[in-house]
Amino acid sequence: MNNMRKTNVSLSEEEISKMKEVDWAAYYSTQHNRDAVQIRTCPKCKVMIFPQPGDTEFFCKRCGEKIAL
Repeated sequence: MNNMRKTNVSLSEEEISKMKEVDWAAYYSTQHNRDAVQIRTCPKCKVMIFPQPGDTEFFCKRCGEKIAL
C-alpha cells in the first residue's frame, strides 16, 4: 500500500530549509501521541488492545481476558 499523496503545493527554498533545520527526533520525543500511549497487548493471547482514555479495565475481544489498566 502506498501512503504517498501527490499535491500541487510547491514550497519555497526558505520553507524547505526551515523544515530541514527542525530537530525531528526532539520534536517527536516531546510530543505525546495519545493513541500510541494507550495501545496495549493482552497478556494471555498477545493481541493488541485499544482502551479508551479513562477506562480502568478492558475485556479482550479475542480471548475474553479481563485486563486492569
